[in-house]
Amino acid sequence: MQGFVAAIYLVLFIASSNLLSHGIVVASPTYNVINYGATGSGVDDDTQAFVKAWGNTCGDSGAQGAPTLVVPGGKTFKLSPVSFKGPCKSSKIFVQIDGSLIAPSSPSGWKGCFAGSWLVFQDVANLNVHGSGQVDGQGSPWWAGAGALSFFHCINLVLSGLHHINSPRNHISISGCDGGTISNLRITAPSTSHNTDGLDISHTNHLNIHDLNIQTGDDCIAINGGSSYITITKVSCGPGHGISIGSLGKHGSREIVEEVQVRHCTFTGSMNGARIKTWQGGLGYAKNIVFDHITLNAVENPIIIDQFYSAVVAQENAASSVAVSNVNFTNFRGTSASDQAITLSCSSGGCSNLILDNIKIESSAPGKTVTASCKNAHGSATSTTPPVPCLLRGSGGYDGQGSLQWSEAKGFVAAVYLVLFAASSTLLCHGIVAAPSSYNVINYGAIGNGVNDDTQALAFFHCINLVQSGLQHVDSPWNHISISGCDGGTISNLRITAPGTSPNTDGLDISHTNHLNIHDLNIQTGDDCIAINGNSSYITITGVSCGPGHGISVGSLGAHGSRDTVEEVQVRNCTFIGSTNGARIETWQIGSGYAESIVFDQIMPNEVKNPIDIDQFYTNVLEQEDAASGVVVSNVTYSGFQGTSASAQAITLSCSSVGCSNIILDNIKLTSSTPGRTVTALCKNAHGSATLTTPPVPRLLR
Repeated sequence: MQGFVAAIYLVLFIASSNLLSHGIVVASPTYNVINYGATGSGVDDDTQAFVKAWGNTCGDSGAQGAPTLVVPGGKTFKLSPVSFKGPCKSSKIFVQIDGSLIAPSSPSGWKGCFAGSWLVFQDVANLNVHGSGQVDGQGSPWWAGAGALSFFHCINLVLSGLHHINSPRNHISISGCDGGTISNLRITAPSTSHNTDGLDISHTNHLNIHDLNIQTGDDCIAINGGSSYITITKVSCGPGHGISIGSLGKHGSREIVEEVQVRHCTFTGSMNGARIKTWQGGLGYAKNIVFDHITLNAVENPIIIDQFYSAVVAQENAASSVAVSNVNFTNFRGTSASDQAITLSCSSGGCSNLILDNIKIESSAPGKTVTASCKNAHGSATSTTPPVPCLLRGSGGYDGQGSLQWSEAKGFVAAVYLVLFAASSTLLCHGIVAAPSSYNVINYGAIGNGVNDDTQALAFFHCINLVQSGLQHVDSPWNHISISGCDGGTISNLRITAPGTSPNTDGLDISHTNHLNIHDLNIQTGDDCIAINGNSSYITITGVSCGPGHGISVGSLGAHGSRDTVEEVQVRNCTFIGSTNGARIETWQIGSGYAESIVFDQIMPNEVKNPIDIDQFYTNVLEQEDAASGVVVSNVTYSGFQGTSASAQAITLSCSSVGCSNIILDNIKLTSSTPGRTVTALCKNAHGSATLTTPPVPRLLR
């Protein structure tokens, strides 16, 4: 027929006919994995068929409608670890899973996991994964292994309808995402399966979670650092470890969680109900959190705040600097399987503004009573059974005066002047001295005998436009100077010294900090002279002399699967003498994030073991040697290097299977510190260019 039809009339003469109309549209394109060679036998490896189908789905422009990758029902598809990466051309992408996906049945089949997960979706906007199918991690041979399904950096994610079973670790991980809905899922694993969180969330905002049934061996839902505006409703949890905020602050990290609402949820036989857990020595905060209309059936710890969350007995009395505040527990009904139904165990910094209202928790054992326990908890309890007389009135927290740890004091110090008149005196400070003018600490009882000590010598947290200069720092048990959560500032004219054999004695350790100018430092220590850790940017380093030590390092990044970012770093006119490394970038396997826009320029190495080093296999865990790092390294420039290498390999660019991109080497002359010997370069998955470079780098990929 030529031309076109202006009108269509459908005349139905048979009364029993039914028209279920979605409109008259051109069918959206579908990409069925069967058409790409998948057998669905449950025996054959169908990974490559899925990769090909994803390539066409993601590459579809969406001009004929949003494309859909189809996994048909009635079949079982065995997949090796695989990543489905964007960005995709279409503004929306659908993945319809009606069949069963099964993982390799033995740990050996999981080699090459990207970011520690079997199935990964990354950098896909408006992704909708749905269906009636099953995702089986086959984790029983190795609980606490790798995760099953992960979403990284997905905007407006939708996940619904599936049944997730027996992941070796987290069933579903969501990291670095913004916006989305997770709904109508079933997640099951044995109660004895370790670390098999149902849903693990980190660095994610604006997520709506509802109508989930979770039975597993760890947290039903864990909300980790860098997450906010998370809403959870109508979740059934148990067995499992409850719905948890955290853990936060592990290994001294700074982590924040805020604006979380958990409502109309049921816990049955779980270890915990509503839980907040933080590590000692950590930083950050958990605030503006609501647990409301919660039903409990024989739960061991129905309400629990634990700020002493650590397996290290020696840290039992260490204070947590993760501030917990503005937490509401309201409308709880049900039973406790333990005698202590409410536990509010806060560090010396205290938890503030905890509100308990309209709570009735009884023992699951007839005739027994339950109690509440508090430690440094401030707030109020009304209409609450069991009663909470131990809850301290008032908001709690610090007032910015007196003796505080270097942590998140509520007050602030406008100016601090420490005047030490006795030249022989040593100040090892545990406190913040707030002074509007100049005060001599000797007049306030300081002895200056150098007896007191701490794990970490000097730390600055959340300081704006910090200036530190002129001091000599010696023999710290750990980092000499730590800077975290700061913005703006100058660090200059310092001497930092410790034996070359002293482990973990970084000269300057930087994290979560921006716009910092560092110049004219002389650092001789047993670890990194300067370490630039996650979530730091616009760091300028000039005129630093390093050695002995481990060089100037970006990282390590991505430890324990975390997401870390570092960008806009410039290291110029620095000298390395007898150090283990010179210019180094180090990332862990299974981590995520990026290190980009980094410059090392006009560098003088003298007998340095690794003058130029990118190491994306930074771990002490041997079984992870082949795991890919999801930390993306790109736009790194090495220029103007002149000096000597103490090892035969002067340049090492060891990148994961993800690869390093746009690595530029220019005007480099590195020779051996041993006369007559030559030096070489090693590359693995490194892309970029090398000009006027000695040693030559022929294996650098274009």
